[in-house]
Amino acid sequence: MKNGNLSHLIPDLVVQYLSQITSLPLTFVERVSGGDINQAAILSLQDKTKIFVKWSEHALPDFYECERDGLERLRGVSKYFSVPVVLGCFDSVSLSALFLEYLGEPAAPQERELALGLADLHRVTAPQFGLERDNYIGLSPQLNGWSSAWSDFFVEKRLFPQLRQGRNLGWISNSDCAAFERAFEVIHGELCEYEETPSLLHGDLWNGNVFWGARTPVLIDPASYFGNREADIAMTELFGGFGTHFYSTYAEAHPLQDGYERRKISLNLYHFMNHANLFGGSYTGEVFRLIRRFS
Repeated sequence: MKNGNLSHLIPDLVVQYLSQITSLPLTFVERVSGGDINQAAILSLQDKTKIFVKWSEHALPDFYECERDGLERLRGVSKYFSVPVVLGCFDSVSLSALFLEYLGEPAAPQERELALGLADLHRVTAPQFGLERDNYIGLSPQLNGWSSAWSDFFVEKRLFPQLRQGRNLGWISNSDCAAFERAFEVIHGELCEYEETPSLLHGDLWNGNVFWGARTPVLIDPASYFGNREADIAMTELFGGFGTHFYSTYAEAHPLQDGYERRKISLNLYHFMNHANLFGGSYTGEVFRLIRRFS
């Protein structure tokens, strides 16, 4: 399939962007799933090199640039995991695109390496919690800035923005807000009891954002910031999670403090609220169930 016959498979702008990355002719396009957010394809070049590209005609401002930034923050942190090389990031009024190293076919899970790599990631620290720029978690804006206290940062920058969005969407009523605010006070007090040095986080670490590469696990789609490392571990337990070997290896490499099993409920409220705002459905009921636990 030659370059001139590809317009029905990928937008012309994607082809134009590709020409800024390589002079090699495009010879084949395989459309693949881009998940809930993107359209995607594997591009084959004349020399048999393959490139993964994802694009959107309705991307949020700097959406792919934030992903590129997150990947670069994770790069080189550990020999136990890798991240895809960013080949190009383009943004225009009509279409935005991110070109990445093609990772090949998935291999067998390497949960020990993932755990050791995550422990290495969490040893990268900062003086404060947050990040110098805002980014995204899924399609939701993720506010950052800096804070000296994890409890303040988590409640103000993670929970309250989701509450405001839930009110805007209508699934949280004005009368519900008092219960949410009481729950947030309880969570704030709970997190005050345990402060830890801010660690670099993946930020959106469920099993769908780990690709099992031929040599190492590959972390994709980060929503990175400096936070309490328990937030990453807590999220791994959602949406299928990982095997017991992952958790036992991490616990040996970088033990969690007492009380994690209680705190993870508070930490995962953020992700349930985000999913309720993005997808609705059963996630809204799960959010209210969690809020009642704090009343």
